[in-house]
Amino acid sequence: MADQPEGKLVARPEDLGVHSITHDEIPDVVETLALAFMNDPSWSWIFNDEDQRLHQLRTLWHFLVMSSMRYPWTVATADLMAAALWIPPGGEELTQAENDELVPILTELMGERVSLALETFELFDQAHPHDRDHYYLDLLGTHPKCRGRGIGVALVVENLRRMDEEGAPAYLESSNPANLVRYQGLGFEPIGGFHLPDGGPFVTTMWREPRPPHEA
Repeated sequence: MADQPEGKLVARPEDLGVHSITHDEIPDVVETLALAFMNDPSWSWIFNDEDQRLHQLRTLWHFLVMSSMRYPWTVATADLMAAALWIPPGGEELTQAENDELVPILTELMGERVSLALETFELFDQAHPHDRDHYYLDLLGTHPKCRGRGIGVALVVENLRRMDEEGAPAYLESSNPANLVRYQGLGFEPIGGFHLPDGGPFVTTMWREPRPPHEA
């Protein structure tokens, strides 16, 4: 469900103050992510009521951020203008209890369209590779007022540097086809994909093998 690393790399990753977020930073991180996805082709199709979309995204992303806080890989830049949720090797996006909580949350947010959202999450899960441990980029977003500066790219570059040091691969789903070239520039390659239900947009799945440090 990654968003977009928009723009060319114009800032040095090591200068961004990338860190594991604190609980006090959760509201600002959720706001950055919600605004980042407002015009995403896939999520604006799922949450198709523009008047309700920001509230829906805030609610859903808050749920996912709270879940991901059990890992140190919920990261952001120092100014919280770009954030990423990574699930580390052996981790899980949601526990069974959290999956059970998700249904009433989506039902409240979507009403009669909840079946579409549940089917969407099922498609994401079915496409996810399970035969090899990896880092999973669950969410990535840059605040709209900072897009085009390469902050999202720099954030991911810094994350991938640490993964390369571990020799760990990475996986993501790109919900916006405009981002494929950018992700490929970071070493990800398309491995498949799926259409969202009822003729919805296409989501591309991408995999990245770890690189030796001098090649990253």
